[in-house]
Amino acid sequence: MRQEARKLVRTVTQILKRYEHYKQHLHYPGDWGERALRGWIVCEVFQDALGWSSASTVFGEQFDVVFVNGQLLPVIYMETKKPEVALTKIHRRQTLRRAKNYPTLRHVVLTNGWIWERWDGKNFTRFEPDAVLNFQQVLSVEDSYAFFEPMFAKHFRG
Repeated sequence: MRQEARKLVRTVTQILKRYEHYKQHLHYPGDWGERALRGWIVCEVFQDALGWSSASTVFGEQFDVVFVNGQLLPVIYMETKKPEVALTKIHRRQTLRRAKNYPTLRHVVLTNGWIWERWDGKNFTRFEPDAVLNFQQVLSVEDSYAFFEPMFAKHFRG
């Protein structure tokens, strides 16, 4: 557990540092930021650390990323924003409204890289997230693991 949690924290921290470094060089208006962050999070956090395969990862327009189980049923939906965009009530409302389109979802994640909010269950009507992880604060190994643990791919195989 501790090793997995440390790896997740280290990975997200590296992604955020990379984002800040690249932002200085790749700042073409309208074409930089959110998509790069989303790609890094999907590849390095969800695929490398949490064990999701590329075949289980579906990128979209309205739904930034949906992770599907072996029966191709959406089980996790992740919405991303750029790190410099504060997560607002509007973002939460839009994300939770979209989540209602997939009754098989077990988790919904909204993140700007620094702040991670997770809703659990099947009824995404509660405005307050079930779990929040803030990378702008000192994180305990236990809190980090508790946030990511329900989203390991191994929970959805079968």
